[in-house]
Amino acid sequence: MVLGITVLAQPKSTSSHAPFVHFWLLGAFGLLHGALEWLDYLILFQGDDPRFWWLKPFLLFFSFVALFEFGRRLVASADHPLLRACWWLRWVTSRWVHVAIVALLATSIGGAADPLGQSEISIRYLLGLPGALLTGAGFLLHLRRAGQARDIPTRAGMRWAGGAFIAYALFAGLVVPPGMCFPADFINTRSFFALVGLPVQLFRAAIALTAALAVGILLRGFHQQAQERLETALAQARQSLAETVRLRQRNELILQATGEGIFGLDRQGRITFVNRAAQELLGFAEDDLLGKPVAELLATEMASPGSSADPLAASYARGMALRSDGECFRRRDGTVFPVEFSSAPLHEEDSLLGAVLAFQDISARKAAERTAHWEQEERFRSIFEQAAVGMALSAPNGQLLQVNQKLCEMLGYAREELLRLTVQDITLAEDVADEWALRERLLSGDLSSYALEKRFRCKAGSWVWVKLNVALVRDADRQPLYAVGVAEDITARKQAILSLEEERNFISAVLDTAGVLVLVLVLDREGRILRFNRACEALTGYRFAEVEGRLVWDVILPPEQVEETRQYFDRLVAGDFPSQREKRPRNCSAGRPST
Repeated sequence: MVLGITVLAQPKSTSSHAPFVHFWLLGAFGLLHGALEWLDYLILFQGDDPRFWWLKPFLLFFSFVALFEFGRRLVASADHPLLRACWWLRWVTSRWVHVAIVALLATSIGGAADPLGQSEISIRYLLGLPGALLTGAGFLLHLRRAGQARDIPTRAGMRWAGGAFIAYALFAGLVVPPGMCFPADFINTRSFFALVGLPVQLFRAAIALTAALAVGILLRGFHQQAQERLETALAQARQSLAETVRLRQRNELILQATGEGIFGLDRQGRITFVNRAAQELLGFAEDDLLGKPVAELLATEMASPGSSADPLAASYARGMALRSDGECFRRRDGTVFPVEFSSAPLHEEDSLLGAVLAFQDISARKAAERTAHWEQEERFRSIFEQAAVGMALSAPNGQLLQVNQKLCEMLGYAREELLRLTVQDITLAEDVADEWALRERLLSGDLSSYALEKRFRCKAGSWVWVKLNVALVRDADRQPLYAVGVAEDITARKQAILSLEEERNFISAVLDTAGVLVLVLVLDREGRILRFNRACEALTGYRFAEVEGRLVWDVILPPEQVEETRQYFDRLVAGDFPSQREKRPRNCSAGRPST
């Protein structure tokens, strides 16, 4: 009884050495078994009373069940190497042992001639003895985990509690009422009284008092440890709180000192924090902004704040980061200024708390960009209009978008007339297919640019040859915007080439159709053969392909005429034109000269 009151009266705490969270089982054992011991004293001094026969096994069974379960859990929580090495110890400390105990109790009590008397013997043997041994062993096993020297009272309490419960196993679990089975017929309360002269209940009570004192010391030590841990935790919490406050103040100073406007937003997009820079940029006081949906500050045309078309609402509702430099904020006085802002979500573990939005006024940057864009457009327009070549911008489908004056003059169209036409309309029909194949490769990305020579049709019906270079301009998403074409008029060059080709063909025809006896050779300044007509081929037996690029005196002239001919040729090269001379060429087939 004292053990139960001691356990239940002590402050409840957990040990730092072991999970002593099941002390209520030990307290239940003490109360139930204390009631049983007092019932034994009552029976001892007043004699057997049939009214107590049914109550005694009931109290005995449930008290030892509580003791056994406490001991089992205590030993299991010790995590001793012996438990991992012995399978039967692991089985004894498992829950399945209860099934074996109940089966053995049922067998022993059911088959006895005196079931009521046998029940106390079986309960003490099967529950009391192992339960007290497990409890004592558990305290002793946990003794090695009690730790430091400052825990000397706790270690002493564990040692005394372990010894007390092992002694209790002998006096309460081994010394049983007299019975017909071994060892109850030999070791029992009657033989113990005869041997010692005192009832065994006195020894059990003394042991229980010792156990109660030891457990009280243990619980008091656990309580002191818990108090120390609590005080340490409180000190750490105070320190952490002070550090948090310091960090918060420092962060707030940083946020207030930054030149960017900063908002803290909740999940609905309402402003929960605003720094000084944001107030100055917008012209609002802090109280005017707190609780205000940030989308109401947007001056751009968009859906109502919080709708699916609101990019800010989408960012903080879905926990996505957002960055933009295409929005404008409206000041308190109604004026609008462009901003660049970035929004990032705030998470606490897996929960989305809101977002942080930082923005800055980019009016100066936008003005500089507009000036640079205007200057760039003016520069391009000047180059475009004053270029000495024709230039045009055309859509991906070939529609002319912009043309310069040079192209208009080249083709004979007014600017307005050309802008109603396509590239296909002003291209000669035979050249459309070739250019459009290149244009499709340009649009698909296979080519970055292309160049070709083609013919443009003029308004008057004539045509001009042009050398055309085309490049493609794409947008930020790499989609085609327009093509830039530069057309150089090469009609004169083309006509000169055609004239030269015609003249060359004419001369070749004249040379090839001259009389059989007219030999025509065209030599370079070193005497190498550049031209060889058919009469020469017939007379010398050489084909032009055989002598082209060779020295004439190595091929055609006889050796005795080479020196004289070279002197004559050198005078010709020097500009001295002597009278005509007759020479005999060498015939390659006969090996002799021909006149």
